[in-house]
Formats: sequence, C-alpha cells, structure tokens
Amino acid sequence: MTAAVPKLVANCRCDQQGMLTAFVALMAVPLLLIAGLVLDAGRSLAGSARAQSVAYSAARAGSEAISTKFLYRSQVEVNCPLAVVLSEKYISSQGAKGYATCVGNAITVDVQLSEPTIILGLVGISTLTERSTAAVLVEHGVSEAE
Repeated sequence: MTAAVPKLVANCRCDQQGMLTAFVALMAVPLLLIAGLVLDAGRSLAGSARAQSVAYSAARAGSEAISTKFLYRSQVEVNCPLAVVLSEKYISSQGAKGYATCVGNAITVDVQLSEPTIILGLVGISTLTERSTAAVLVEHGVSEAE
C-alpha cells in the first residue's frame, strides 16, 4: 500500500505538466483585447477632442471673412464664399476631412478625423473615425452681458 502512494503522486505530477502554459495561452487573448480596448479607446477619446478643436478653429477661421461693405454702419456681413474657403483650408491644413457651410452670418463646420488603431488592428479594426461639428455666428460688438 505504501508503494502505491508515491506512484499515484508521481502520476499526478506528470498529468499536470503544461497546465500553466495552456492557462496562459487561453488568458493571453482576452487580456490583449482588453489592453487594446483601453489603449485604443484612449486614443479615440483624444481624437474626439482634437476633432472638436479643429472644428471650432475652422469655424473661427471662417468668421474672419467679414465684408467691409457695411462695417462703418455698425452692421456685419460675412463674405460666405470666402468664409467657406478659409474654413475648409484650415481643416485640410490639420490633416482632417470636412466641409463648411455659410448662411447669412452663421458658419457651420463639420470635421472628420481618422485615427489608426494600435492593438485593435489585430482583430480587424484598423481605424477609429471621430466626427465633430461647430458653428459660429458673427455679430457686431457686444449687445448684452452674458
């Protein structure tokens, strides 16, 4: 009976050989995906903030296209074709895609940025696209306290 116990223990040790390797191999994939989600989600959040910044700056750039025709009569008129050109020129200078529209004294800009992924590309998600919209209303002076 005493000879059977060491033989049983020896068999158990041999049967468990490689179990840690299988566990690590099975857990590596989900851990890698979680790390990719955290890293690439952070990049997506930063890309969203950048898209918003580009949209606001492009709208501001377009608002500089003021027609001087009515300026001395305390009126403001935006040169819409020039405002659209200035806004879209700023968007392309930042490496983004987008368009601008101008109606009256209101300039609206829509920006789209694509950020490449780092780890999620391994599962087929190669880019994350962020979109943002900003609008500017050009007015003369300050009419009331905010």
